[in-house]
Amino acid sequence: MIPRCALDEGQLPALTEPLLRRSGNLPSVSSDSTRRRWDALALVVAAVPLVMGVLYVRIIQSQGNDPLPWVLVVLGLAAALAFYASTPFASGSPVAIALAAALLIVMGILGIFSIGLPLLVAGAAATAVAARRSG
Repeated sequence: MIPRCALDEGQLPALTEPLLRRSGNLPSVSSDSTRRRWDALALVVAAVPLVMGVLYVRIIQSQGNDPLPWVLVVLGLAAALAFYASTPFASGSPVAIALAAALLIVMGILGIFSIGLPLLVAGAAATAVAARRSG
């Protein structure tokens, strides 16, 4: 007859877990710490290019011109990336928010005399979110 070990009966994790927690090798895991939540700052960053896009269209049309489609595409892409990064299930959120930050900063510089300042602030906030996520 072969003796059964604790691993065969599934008892080893129950026996070793308290020892590992005491030694500091196993972190305490709860349901809140394993699940990410919606990121409020990234949601605010996502809202800024949408609002600035609407404002851009109004400003350009009030001057009797048509808005440039590429500007709206870039602002929409930045908003979509920031929104994706704010979700709890985003696996590539540091990359997405970093790309949104780059787009917002470039558009903020290009539009500094009209809609640029809020875009620069949103780009700085997105950079802070990216730094927090990657570090």
